[in-house]
Amino acid sequence: MSADPIVVLIAFKIQPGRESLATQVMTSLIATVRKEEPACSGITMIRDAADPTRVLLYELWPDR
Repeated sequence: MSADPIVVLIAFKIQPGRESLATQVMTSLIATVRKEEPACSGITMIRDAADPTRVLLYELWPDR
């Protein structure tokens, strides 16, 4: 019997004016996690279209 996948949601705000730098850093971090954590099924960064300082990371893992 396989376990249900785990969804991790991380919501945060970027300091105004640092959106570009934060996006670059988070993109690099996501790539590192995907490379070093083979169990990771995916990480998606979602930015609020109305407020670019608001970000949601959606992570999918097969189990704890």
